[in-house]
Amino acid sequence: MDGTDISRECFNMLVYVDASCFNRPFDDQEQRRVAEETRAVFRILERIVDDRLDLAWSEVLDLENSRHPLVDRRTEIGRWRQKAAVHVAVTIRSLRLPRLSTWLACRRSMPLTSPAPRSAVAKPC
Repeated sequence: MDGTDISRECFNMLVYVDASCFNRPFDDQEQRRVAEETRAVFRILERIVDDRLDLAWSEVLDLENSRHPLVDRRTEIGRWRQKAAVHVAVTIRSLRLPRLSTWLACRRSMPLTSPAPRSAVAKPC
């Protein structure tokens, strides 16, 4: 075997951190909930830096970040784009799917949750 057996490789879980998460550390940390959420965001970002998680970035994040009124925050958040393992393009279909999912969740009067397929469940390396 030449060492390229992909079945034995370990892959990081892919995470998408939205604009509100990237902005959470800049919010008022005097509020307990904000401080707890900030710690959680920092743990996720730390795992991305340590290569234990892979970051997914999107054109939506580019757009939202480009509209941020504060240049220093826009710059800091924009640096994470370079750490992304995956860049997701926006298509008409990808814009419609969240609306459909929201409609289905409201129609069923229950939260939209579904278990991840076994192949998508991350295993510790």
